[in-house]
Amino acid sequence: MLKIPYVIGADWFQYYDEPTHGRFDGENFNFGLVDIHDRPYEALTRIAASLDLAGMKRQPARARPDASPGVPPAPREPLGEFEPTLALRRWDRERGFVQPISEFPLADLYVCWNEKAIYLGLYAQDVTEDTFYRDKTVRASDRAEWIVSVSGPDKPIRARIGAGLEPIIDEPTVRVANISGLNGNFRNIACMELPARLFGRDRFKPRDLIEFASTFVSHCRAYRVEWKGKFALRR
Repeated sequence: MLKIPYVIGADWFQYYDEPTHGRFDGENFNFGLVDIHDRPYEALTRIAASLDLAGMKRQPARARPDASPGVPPAPREPLGEFEPTLALRRWDRERGFVQPISEFPLADLYVCWNEKAIYLGLYAQDVTEDTFYRDKTVRASDRAEWIVSVSGPDKPIRARIGAGLEPIIDEPTVRVANISGLNGNFRNIACMELPARLFGRDRFKPRDLIEFASTFVSHCRAYRVEWKGKFALRR
């Protein structure tokens, strides 16, 4: 990230522009290795100074679990407890993590399954302000769009989510749950239930193969994240 010029510029501005006693909007801290009084975060800098960065680069990257070896089973109620801090909590979000195929992803996708459906979970950053609009009404066409293609139907499934409004979906057999907000509430968390018949099956069983592609486009098309893959279902 530190090779990206705008990241360097943004952090320097946050540091230089920060008043000693913070700001009214809650950003009462400096970014970097010093606090708001220019005192170093000594514990952090001490640990940072001890790191052998050159040696770390020579070590092989540690593999983390994801959905590539197989999709984990869904919890008993995949859409249950769908409220802030609880949504997707009971999912196996490590073994169900879907690697993105696009650069600089600002959203995560998870997958799990039971015999009746495939479940996709989305956790995204989605900045939406009603002050963008004179009448403070967010247009449906400006809301974040979640697009999912599976191997069965000819056309993709499209859902409008976010902005603190009810989701809008163009496929009646698909259920979508969504948590989102406005004006500082940047979380856009959603779950999509894709019934087995969309994949040409009556029900799923272990070792079945599924294939899907997913795209998330944030409010007013600020950024786009894509996922795609073929996965086996595991116990």
